[in-house]
Amino acid sequence: MFLGEYEHSLDEKNRVVLPSNHRKEISEEKLVKGFVLARGSMSQCLDLHPKGEWLRLVRHLEGLYPYEDEEAQEYLRDLFSSAEEVQLDKQFRFVIPDARRAEVGIEKDVFFVGNSRKIEIWPKERWEARKGERRGKFKPPGPVGSRRAPPGGVAAPPPDSRL
Repeated sequence: MFLGEYEHSLDEKNRVVLPSNHRKEISEEKLVKGFVLARGSMSQCLDLHPKGEWLRLVRHLEGLYPYEDEEAQEYLRDLFSSAEEVQLDKQFRFVIPDARRAEVGIEKDVFFVGNSRKIEIWPKERWEARKGERRGKFKPPGPVGSRRAPPGGVAAPPPDSRL
């Protein structure tokens, strides 16, 4: 499980090092399978998914949205077209592609934010603004049936021990 927030900077090659606390959660098997980097929450951040978690999310989304639902297909098209496979090197570095950086406004400094089964990568300024906006608002949402999923958002699939 990925937890916590950690500030890092991109190097001159647009590489960033995965925080040491997040590295502890990555098995050798997950490291070999690789990761998927995709547009995240309302295009405000990037999501870094271990490949197995990404595949589980894809299966969940494919079961959730019928092929005939044009709005859902547009969402899936946006999500999948933003996704890229990334590999971590031996120093746990990876490149954030220019197109992904531009989508969310990453320049140099980022925050890695653990979010259970994925890691969010936020532009520093946007993360700090969000934290300021959320100060004093820490409370759970209402019951699942009483609210709609956020635009562009979808509930995570249930845990699957097979991955």
